Amino acid sequence: MAWYYNSIRIYVQSLEGSGKQIMPRLQPLTSATVIQIFGHESPIWKVQCKVVGDSNLNSLKGLIDNATAYYLTGNNSFSKSLLLANISYKRDEMVYQTIDTTQDCETPVYTVTLELYEEE
Repeated sequence: MAWYYNSIRIYVQSLEGSGKQIMPRLQPLTSATVIQIFGHESPIWKVQCKVVGDSNLNSLKGLIDNATAYYLTGNNSFSKSLLLANISYKRDEMVYQTIDTTQDCETPVYTVTLELYEEE
């Protein structure tokens, strides 16, 4: 099933999330470790997906230049407003693509990893 990030069609293969607290540790010489909690970071989402076509890839790459959050929507009513922090991609070597039948079978396919931050 196709997912969409800012109306750009992507085919999600994996969706991972992570979060962490901000905790510095102080280790005095004469006593036990002191830990202070200063808060937490917003969750980070990593999405590995297939993108069909240069135009879809270029549209995704264009989203890295602004500080605007866009919706990632997919199956099971998944919908989150997320900022694109990082994108990495590589072109898959294949003869014909059959992922997106609305495009030519010679259209290039890319494996893309998006790192997305939740908007506060």
